[in-house]
Amino acid sequence: MVVLDKWCCCLSLRTGTLVIGWLGLMGSISDLVYLICDFPDMGITPPDSINKETFDHVMRSMSSSFIGTEIIGILMNIALLYAVNSNKKLMLLPWLITKGLGISVASLFFFLGGIACFFVENMTGLGSLLLTVGVLTCGIYLYIWLCVLSLYQRLSEEEIMNLRHNNEEAGVMATNRIDMSPPAYSKLQNV
Repeated sequence: MVVLDKWCCCLSLRTGTLVIGWLGLMGSISDLVYLICDFPDMGITPPDSINKETFDHVMRSMSSSFIGTEIIGILMNIALLYAVNSNKKLMLLPWLITKGLGISVASLFFFLGGIACFFVENMTGLGSLLLTVGVLTCGIYLYIWLCVLSLYQRLSEEEIMNLRHNNEEAGVMATNRIDMSPPAYSKLQNV
């Protein structure tokens, strides 16, 4: 597994993860505010062929799912920031899992969408654009994900080193407390 030492070649993994967490939190909050303010219609007018009530129901359902997604994003970024500040590696896992799934789904979307466009007449340009944007976008998100994963691995290594150090100290303390004098019955045998 790839383990990175720095974030963007100059910042520590902790600082980089804090930047990632704060930017993600601000982005999720701003998206949530936008979705709540634009909740009723999202600025989309229904086509004449679709029933207005059905269209409104679908738009409300989509808006609700987008709002739920942003709330989950806010919680994941808060967990990420908490994990970095408190050195709790397990709190990184929700962010790593959700973002890993997101990268997988986005990669699949860009790849399949780009390939599908090549089979439609006059859409090869869009297919090329989808594949190019997909590779760039997913590449950037994969780098960000690898930075957080590297921090997770570093925290795991630090935890193991601390456990070993504590066990060694406990072993030294235990040997200092053991009475090294011969047992009392050995004096009886010499008589």
